[in-house]
Amino acid sequence: MATKPTAAQGTNFVLDASVLLDYPDIIPNGSTVRMDSPTVDLKGAHFYVTHETLRQLSDFKDESGSPRSTAALEVLKRISKWTEKGTEGEHLHSERQLGIGKFSDVRAPRDRPNSPIYPCGEHNTLAIVAEQNIPPGAIVLANSYYPKIRFNAKGFRTSHFGYRYPDPYKGRRDLTVSADFYRDFLNSPMGLSLTDAKSLFRGKPAPVPNEFFVFAPKTGKEDDSGRFLNIARYDADKDFLVHLEYPVHCPVRLKNAGQAIFWESLMDPKIALVICTGPAGTGKTFLTTIYGYTCCKNGDYIGIVVVPCNIDNGIGYLKGEIDEKLDPSIRPIKDSLISYFKLTDEDIKRQLKTHQKFGADVLADPEKSADGRQQNRIKKRLEEMADLTYENWFENIPIAYARGRNFADELAIFDEFQDQSRTEADTLIKRLAKGGKVIITGDVEQIHSTYLDRENNGLVYVRELLKGAPMVAQISFASSEVVRHPLVRFVAERQEKNDDDYGLIFLD
Repeated sequence: MATKPTAAQGTNFVLDASVLLDYPDIIPNGSTVRMDSPTVDLKGAHFYVTHETLRQLSDFKDESGSPRSTAALEVLKRISKWTEKGTEGEHLHSERQLGIGKFSDVRAPRDRPNSPIYPCGEHNTLAIVAEQNIPPGAIVLANSYYPKIRFNAKGFRTSHFGYRYPDPYKGRRDLTVSADFYRDFLNSPMGLSLTDAKSLFRGKPAPVPNEFFVFAPKTGKEDDSGRFLNIARYDADKDFLVHLEYPVHCPVRLKNAGQAIFWESLMDPKIALVICTGPAGTGKTFLTTIYGYTCCKNGDYIGIVVVPCNIDNGIGYLKGEIDEKLDPSIRPIKDSLISYFKLTDEDIKRQLKTHQKFGADVLADPEKSADGRQQNRIKKRLEEMADLTYENWFENIPIAYARGRNFADELAIFDEFQDQSRTEADTLIKRLAKGGKVIITGDVEQIHSTYLDRENNGLVYVRELLKGAPMVAQISFASSEVVRHPLVRFVAERQEKNDDDYGLIFLD
């Protein structure tokens, strides 16, 4: 996380295009806006925007249909407002003359008088200058490498700009409870009212709508029935901690509390948007896939739209049609379908059992041995089933197409959401329409975008923005819930601990 500079009031800041595009609200539009806490203290600052930056914004504005174009146009509109006339009648003009116009005072909302608002105070000023007119000692706010290198070479100090977020909301809590409370919850078909459970939250944050709680007794035996009776969801309408309803009906065996919570969130018809985060190998894609497939078979949705968010608009250089260009990103969906058919299709299960029982001598030439031909038939059959299922129910589209869609009566899957900016994420979550559902998955440890980090990506943004919404559920898998392979779990747990020495022993 960026360190907050100890700059005195009145510090000069140069706003690079990368910061303006990521955070257009750094130039206020005069309305009351709730903002997050900035990583740089901007109270009373003097802001400078160079003519070179304005030229870049103008070029970006002409990129038809791209999020960068929308953001650039918004920034230019805001800057234009302040260049037309300053609050004291000054006009910003001329490359060489420093014109300054004051920002308006942006006040905190009445219901949250202490919420962090920025720019802070009425003394922030804005100037349009050429690079040679930047005052010595100014700090350049830039989120990309090129301007940092350029200004560092000229002797200016540079700083990354973003927002501080509180500890991420995980959508679940593990609570150790008394044996009596544990027994009462297990034996109560309706769950427990929040009044009866008030002691659980004394000195702790109050429950959030659709927050999940995994109870463990201080003494006694935990529930190991496979029905996950020890997990509660806070139903804000009833003001009750209720039992999970849907895991027992899952077509595959759920392996841990995280998967049970995720499946409950997927199946609950009152939940219109599910945000699922966590390390690779926890079953996010697998459970999302079989949920979509089974719901389409039951007529709950007319189709499933898969949007791989780690592929930007620049896919034109890839060979083939749109489906072929996107195929590498949707391959995990087909692999999940294949795994599901292995577990549930009786004919496939019988063939696999026979094949595994007698082995296969296919090393010499698979096509010349009966075992080899059988193995190839199984593989081919599974691929055909996955391809046919995907063709019937699934549609994969690039992210540029998704921004113009209206997902009514459809299931939309936004995968790798951590590669979206705040502005892009805001646009995508507004695509949901009547009868539809959105599933957002991602992992902030696997960001591929050059301009994003663990704090300023779209996944973190929507998690905080939608916290507590009555039609939204969130689930964060733990590294201990990785089910793909012990090695994958080992890597996830080590990354979570972030050990420096990795337990290495050095010998003399």
